[in-house]
Amino acid sequence: MENIYDPQKLTAELQAAGLPVVGVSSIGEVDYSRDLTKAEVAAANATIAAHDPTPGDAVILLEMGFKAGVSLEEVVMVLWSQAAHADSGAVVALAQKIDSTLHGM
Repeated sequence: MENIYDPQKLTAELQAAGLPVVGVSSIGEVDYSRDLTKAEVAAANATIAAHDPTPGDAVILLEMGFKAGVSLEEVVMVLWSQAAHADSGAVVALAQKIDSTLHGM
């Protein structure tokens, strides 16, 4: 069975290790902007071996929002309304919708 990786999370972990990562696939294929030194190869292998593909809190909250019937587009539009027009009513209503769903889970 193939290992499954969280591409965004693994990219961030490799970048935090100081590696010149360009992108990561869900099967763990990594593209770098240049060839790695021996030390960097060792650091990359260690980082990949230690990678935990469990979704982070932000991903979990986003998934919960989707279950609450909240789309990413809706969040963007609500935030735009608040930023561009100082309309906090839409933000409050969206927060209440998400909170009531989360409390029901």
